[in-house]
Amino acid sequence: MDVIWRSTESALLFPGCASRNRARRRDTSSIVLWLLLELLCLVLLGSAALADSTAAKPKADGTPVKPQAQQSESEAPTVDFGTVIAIARELASADYRPPATLPSHLLNLSYDHYRMIRFHRDRALWSGNALFQVEFFHPGFLYNIPVTMHELDQGVSRHIPFTSELFRFDDDAGRIVKTREDLGFAGIRITYPLHKAAVQDEVGVFLGASYFRLVSRGLNFGLSARGLAVDTAGARGEEFPYFSQLWLQKPQPQQDTLTVYALLESRSVTGAYSFVLQPGQQTVVDCTATLFFRDRNRKFGIAPLTSMFLKGEGGPRRVRDFRPETHDSDGLLIRTGRGDNQWLWRPLHNPALQVQTSQFLDVNPRGFGLLQRDRNFLSYLDVEARYHNRPSIWIEPQGDWGAGAVELIEIPTNDETNDNIVAYWVPKELAEEHLTLRYRMIVDSDGPETGLAKVVRTLVADSGIHVPANDPDADTVKRRFIVDFSSDAIAALGEDQPLTPDIAMSSGRFSEMSVFKNNDNGEWRVMFLAERPRSTAADLRLSLSLNGRRMTETWMYLWNEVER
Repeated sequence: MDVIWRSTESALLFPGCASRNRARRRDTSSIVLWLLLELLCLVLLGSAALADSTAAKPKADGTPVKPQAQQSESEAPTVDFGTVIAIARELASADYRPPATLPSHLLNLSYDHYRMIRFHRDRALWSGNALFQVEFFHPGFLYNIPVTMHELDQGVSRHIPFTSELFRFDDDAGRIVKTREDLGFAGIRITYPLHKAAVQDEVGVFLGASYFRLVSRGLNFGLSARGLAVDTAGARGEEFPYFSQLWLQKPQPQQDTLTVYALLESRSVTGAYSFVLQPGQQTVVDCTATLFFRDRNRKFGIAPLTSMFLKGEGGPRRVRDFRPETHDSDGLLIRTGRGDNQWLWRPLHNPALQVQTSQFLDVNPRGFGLLQRDRNFLSYLDVEARYHNRPSIWIEPQGDWGAGAVELIEIPTNDETNDNIVAYWVPKELAEEHLTLRYRMIVDSDGPETGLAKVVRTLVADSGIHVPANDPDADTVKRRFIVDFSSDAIAALGEDQPLTPDIAMSSGRFSEMSVFKNNDNGEWRVMFLAERPRSTAADLRLSLSLNGRRMTETWMYLWNEVER
């Protein structure tokens, strides 16, 4: 497993992944008058205008307007995942066409005004007819690319038109944005009885470009997933592919899985995605992505994850507030394709000066993910953000992915609202015609069970050695590293057991190595002093073995700047 580190000079900021309107009952005369008005509309404007007017009105019996398909059974096309692949292939063979532009009054919505637009929850798709329900987001503000929605009912596709009647407009937001145009939606919220049978909980949100967020039982939303990353942290700027259409497969009443197809578009690539979602203690999504390339001279990131890391236990303290730590994820875990059950743990950084790009070369990786391992509230002390309750996401490739690299991007930030961490798989070579990859996405608290002792803590301290400015060693940097490992297996070992460190540095040297058991909690601690030339970065690796058998994950650390 080779590790390559490189950095760029500029930082990027990623967008974040940002009263009921009841119908009045009418008496008989009101109904007659309403029918006469409708007839007049038919005469003056034609049947198409009448159909639009009827779709936007509440029903006469007081039933709230819900998303409705407009095609008749004979007109509606049949759609499966192969259909979406065919659409993506055809789009890739033509010139790129940018998405439709929203009206300026929607593009110019302020954050406060956009927050005043809320979907009527009692008008959700499949409300009362299935375990899953789907709510829709209004277009506008940052969400400026309209998404066309379809319902699939036994293979038959029906368009779900946008209408303002599906939304509640608090304060004066309605005066600003209400419209009768079918603009398309911004995205969807998927709900499911995750905790109680009678309560619909959020389990997934597709909103903004190809971003989507998922949650499992007992956790809050945190990091995001994406359909695809293109040229992340690249010199010519990142390209953000977007889902332009979604097909929502209508589930059976007690069905506990939901299938969503998505069409992805951008200037350099098109794609067809299938997501089969099963919520629970672990929320599992089986994903298939088929990609067609317009421009192959790009860096394509497969199964990208986007998170936030502002400060942690062992990093710099540039950002000062009352919270000891602030992050959605605290490390990248990789299971390599080698047959020796090698697991790599890389603590995340918030670099001070420039973007850090790290690559972990591999062939047929067995998994990677961004994890939130520290579950102790006292590590964060944040009763609102509840960072101790954020999910982890593990990507498990299905089949052979070939040669490539897991790439980690770390971007400087001083603001926890910026997602500054990205991880994904970069194929070494792209298939000639198209690329199809399958993977399972697992959302839960702890991440996968490695069978090895886990890295639970990384601390970095000053060396405690004073070096005068005119000393020859002034051109070197010295730090003391402390790494703690934990598992039931090593907790059961006596403190006299010969656990030995396997350590390596790409540059510099280490000394004052010690390995000992913490009898208060059963963890094993490794401490050592490291030094390197001030102008040279160093990759560090560390694991513990017992009589030649690896007992722990391999801790990896990128040390490339003066942190204190």
